[in-house]
Amino acid sequence: MLMRAESEIPDTHVSPPHESAIRLPVVVGEEENVISYCKALKQVLRLAIPYSLAQLLRLVGDSATVYIMAVAGEDELAATGLIDSVQYVFFNTALISLVSVAISAGKEKGKGNHAQVGLVFRQGLIFGGLISLPFLGVSPFAESLLVATGQPRHVARIAGLLCY
Repeated sequence: MLMRAESEIPDTHVSPPHESAIRLPVVVGEEENVISYCKALKQVLRLAIPYSLAQLLRLVGDSATVYIMAVAGEDELAATGLIDSVQYVFFNTALISLVSVAISAGKEKGKGNHAQVGLVFRQGLIFGGLISLPFLGVSPFAESLLVATGQPRHVARIAGLLCY
């Protein structure tokens, strides 16, 4: 393996890396390389395992919802899909808009402005509440809107009841 001394590597680093950042090895040697990549893998797994477990729990919850609604009846299951699709439109709109809030909060935390993090999140909650207002205005008319889009009236009626 090719070995390079640290002094030969140009210093292009402006600020020290964040402690949780994944660091690539500086020395390109067999043993050092394996150790560095094991450390990087450990850092990735520290994030990936909780995220994977959360996604698994979400899958279990969604599967339970489908099963419960299927037991309730075919029309109820169809209505659940309609409700989810209507809610996902508004939820995704709010989520996309709130990504900037998370980025701003992360920047403030990185700077050490912990008081600002709370302020950014409060502003985000207010912003998210304002974005969700259209859904509250549309909810009472869900049945009519679903029928207008060609959904069966009896399924749209169930969805309209559950949209509140």
